Amino acid sequence: MISLLIKNVTTKQLLLLLMLAMMSIGSVKAQKFSLGVKAGPLVLWSAYADEFDGRNIDNKLKFGYYGAGLISFPLKNNYSCVIEGGFSQKGRNVRFGGNQNYATYNFIDAALLLRRSFKFNLGKNIPATWFANIGPHISYWLGGKGTVGSIGNDGTKYKIQFVDSLLATHTDFNTLYMVDANRWLFGADIGVGMTAPIKSTQRILVELRFTWGHTFYGGLTSANYNWIEFSDRNMRANERVISFTVAYLWDFDLKERKKGRSNKDKEVNRKPVKKKRR
Repeated sequence: MISLLIKNVTTKQLLLLLMLAMMSIGSVKAQKFSLGVKAGPLVLWSAYADEFDGRNIDNKLKFGYYGAGLISFPLKNNYSCVIEGGFSQKGRNVRFGGNQNYATYNFIDAALLLRRSFKFNLGKNIPATWFANIGPHISYWLGGKGTVGSIGNDGTKYKIQFVDSLLATHTDFNTLYMVDANRWLFGADIGVGMTAPIKSTQRILVELRFTWGHTFYGGLTSANYNWIEFSDRNMRANERVISFTVAYLWDFDLKERKKGRSNKDKEVNRKPVKKKRR
């Protein structure tokens, strides 16, 4: 039921929903916000739909990275809304029989998070906050590459090509044909972290996050490679990702800036007081 609803969501509808969310959240306290950049390593593995799907397949850990820009809007009661957009490199490390498929996938990522912060002191006169956040995660599958072959050997390199159906002309040994793949992947982010001030308007943030993928990469026979021993065709698996990122944030308060500018303007435009003659 959920997968059917996800397939019915078009790209335009998704972008419209994200724009509406940004507009509604940004209008709450548009005068205050934080901008930042973040990056860090990640580790992931694939989870199959059921035991039959994953039979005779050994999923190993795959390492990658994630980088993004973010904007944060403060809400009431120590809540805030965080919008992220960036790039990630993930993939799969799959063994079947005496062979291995080591695949690297590239994604554009977006996340919309509700964050709750709690104040504490790192030390004397060093205020900080720890936080927990949760929200949806959306990834668009750009493509990828990999190597396939016997375990212990270098294997043969390939690139991924997305196709609607497998044709007789799809015979290139340097291409893995991904048939009817789900290029829009939906999931949920759950994370905890901490922020600490660097300067009056600058902070550093560290976060440990788990992304629980809900969308399968594809179907039972989505992955096709022209090698008789290739049996890693089943893409009825979604991703589980653990990431550790460090971010640098700049805090802005437009209202205070306007006050400062208006006060300066008043000082500049203030007429000099004439002294009375005695």
